Amino acid sequence: MVLFKKLINIIFKKKQTIITYKDEFNEAINRTKRFKLKLPHVDMNDDILLNEEFEDKFNKVMMKEILQHKDVFLQCYILNYKIKKILDEQLDYNFMYTIGYIELDGEPRFKSTEKDLFKMIQNSRPDYNNDGVKIHVWLTLPSMEIVDLTLPTTLQYKFPEIPDGSVLKMHTDNNHYLRYKPQLVGDDFFKKLKVF
Repeated sequence: MVLFKKLINIIFKKKQTIITYKDEFNEAINRTKRFKLKLPHVDMNDDILLNEEFEDKFNKVMMKEILQHKDVFLQCYILNYKIKKILDEQLDYNFMYTIGYIELDGEPRFKSTEKDLFKMIQNSRPDYNNDGVKIHVWLTLPSMEIVDLTLPTTLQYKFPEIPDGSVLKMHTDNNHYLRYKPQLVGDDFFKKLKVF
C-alpha cells in the first residue's frame, strides 16, 4: 500500500499545478466582473517594484501621514481607500485596491465566501458578526507584490513583538506562512455597501 501511494505521488506530482497570487488575482478580476462591479484600471507585469527606489518614495509619502494605532487597527478598508488616493497622487505606480482574506499558517482569517460577498452586495450592507466584517483589504502593485498598511497592527494582539506602524510589503508567493487571497479588485464593492 505504501509503495502504491508513493507511485501515485510520483505520477501526479508532475501534473500538480501551483496556484500563484497572479492566478488568484485574475480570478478576483473575473469575480469582480461577474458581480457587475466597476473594475479599475488593472496593470500587470513581471517587474520587481519593491526595491530601494520604491521604499524611498513610499516612505517619504507615508512620513507625511501620521497614523495612530486606533486609525489602523481593524480599519483596512477605509484606511487603504484613503491612502491609495494619496499614493496615486504622489507616486507613479498603479496601486490596485484589493479585497479578500489572508491565510496565516494555512488558517483563513477575515474570510467571506463568494456567496457571502454577493449577499452583502444584494443587501447593500456589510455582513457584521462578532468579529466585525470578515474581509481584509490591501493594495496590489502591477508586479503582484502587496502593500498592507493594517495587518501588522491588527496582528499585534497575537504577536506583540510586531512594531507599531509596521507596513507589510512583499510578494506573497514567496511566503508560505502568510498568504494573501484576493477575491475582488477595486473599491466599488464598498461603494455598493455605502461605506464610502
